[in-house]
Amino acid sequence: IIYPNPFGEVSNIEFNNKHSNTYTLYVYNLVGERIIKEDNITNNRIRLERSELSPGTYFIELVSASESLRAKVIIE
Repeated sequence: IIYPNPFGEVSNIEFNNKHSNTYTLYVYNLVGERIIKEDNITNNRIRLERSELSPGTYFIELVSASESLRAKVIIE
């Protein structure tokens, strides 16, 4: 779950980490360029700040050894 989406200054990403996996967060722009990479995420909530991103559409990917989660976000 990503809220709010579209977001202004800050957005929260929440996901089920029932197996206590370690995730890597990737944020890609529309042409597939990786904008953000954040390693060693072990909790189930991430705070994403707009200061790192320009207005537009982005794709969020959370990857662990056993699964991959994807979502689209819009930044106004």
